[in-house]
Amino acid sequence: RWEEPFMSYRTIQADDSNFVEEYTIRYTTNEADDRGAQSIGKFVDDIKAALDKDGGIKDFEISTHHDILTAFDFSKHLYAPLLSVQAGSLKIQVSPVSMNTGEKKFVEMLAKYTKDNPNVFEGKEMYLLRNKSKSGMGFFEAGNFYPDFVLWIIEDGIQRISFVDPKGLMKLKPNDPKITFYKKIKEKQIRLGSQPDLKDKVILNSFIMSVTPPQSLSEYWNMNNIEREMKNIYCLDNEDCIEKMIDKILTDDGQV
Repeated sequence: RWEEPFMSYRTIQADDSNFVEEYTIRYTTNEADDRGAQSIGKFVDDIKAALDKDGGIKDFEISTHHDILTAFDFSKHLYAPLLSVQAGSLKIQVSPVSMNTGEKKFVEMLAKYTKDNPNVFEGKEMYLLRNKSKSGMGFFEAGNFYPDFVLWIIEDGIQRISFVDPKGLMKLKPNDPKITFYKKIKEKQIRLGSQPDLKDKVILNSFIMSVTPPQSLSEYWNMNNIEREMKNIYCLDNEDCIEKMIDKILTDDGQV
């Protein structure tokens, strides 16, 4: 509440804490003949070679240990690579925290949609950034909510900034602050919209990309797809979830 009157938009800087310059990968084993550390060493060398040659991972991803550890790339993300570790892996730890399966799936689906629909983004700039938990962009009024991603779509003097969080929803109720943040963020848009030195018009949105399947969520919440999508909640099991999210972002005229 004390900070609220002082909130303002700022340009993200190159030294922002959300940018990752270096990962630490730890491999733990008690077996003398385990060659896992050597496999990870080759994995790291392959990533470095790809970055040096192409500035990214040209074929989208490189993996090791039967795809338990994956490095992948999306050209619209503001740094490369991104790392993902499958749930349940006890031997491999990554710092900063790696992406989980739902977060990786969201990036994969967004990458595919942008590749398959270049006309949607004609004349627009799009950027994606992984948002660090606890040290990135957080919202106290939404239960100390740190959405996993920030998505920018910029065109004709309008910055459309969306906070996107892939997550399982079986432990959350429809009135949870993280769910209702789609309304709260519009209040921020109103308060911040009058900033005198603001060059671009800014439109804010928040989306939940559910890892929980739509049928399970409908039964648990007693809510149909239309009601759920009105709250900016889309299910990653639905192939059109990215299309619907992007359409909602681009058709938002900023009126609240």
